[in-house]
Amino acid sequence: MLMCCIDEAHWHGLPQGERDRVMQQYGAWAESIRASRHHVTTGKPRPSATATTIRHKSGRPVITDGPFAETKEPSL
Repeated sequence: MLMCCIDEAHWHGLPQGERDRVMQQYGAWAESIRASRHHVTTGKPRPSATATTIRHKSGRPVITDGPFAETKEPSL
């Protein structure tokens, strides 16, 4: 499994030519993996702003919209 992680704001801040160059290099690599018959499947994650987090509490799933960390209010 290969998972590519990048700061979305940084990626969108790159000039289009630089993004094109990165994607051409990635495309060439991906084609070599397909040609070698090591490729099984590909998927593209959605932007992190659309994330949904699923956790289990007391044996039941708890679904939270957004990429937010679970925090507790400090007791005073």
